[in-house]
Amino acid sequence: MNEYTIKMIVDKLSDLDRQCDLILQELAVINDKLDKKKKEIKKITKQYEEGSAPKELTNFFIELCSKANTRFKPPVNINDWADVFRKMMEIDKIPEDEIAATIIWVFEESDFWHKVILSPGSLRKHYAKIHAQRGGRVRVVKDEL
Repeated sequence: MNEYTIKMIVDKLSDLDRQCDLILQELAVINDKLDKKKKEIKKITKQYEEGSAPKELTNFFIELCSKANTRFKPPVNINDWADVFRKMMEIDKIPEDEIAATIIWVFEESDFWHKVILSPGSLRKHYAKIHAQRGGRVRVVKDEL
């Protein structure tokens, strides 16, 4: 290799190094923006008041699940679980008393499901199967909430 070729290679490497630095700076800015957006999204998480149906179902679920599963750990953010119950009621159109009756059945009457259902998310995921196994029975349990 001659001196001219070596100089061209060195210049090209210098250009590439500068381009990499610029790209890394742009990535750092993008990551900062992404972190800010994540924080904003976390702040948007709906807060449920005590006495609201989703919060009551969550507390009821935690109570029965902790009795059935000695190693049960409640969630860090109860509002996330309450939001699942809200979705079950609003999106899936499942009445509150039917959800409560299903929670009772899962933790007090089923030999299988109380080992599988450890969160409202898993209850929602398997709800159709559980409801079918229950025979579609609905027991009014408003007073037990």
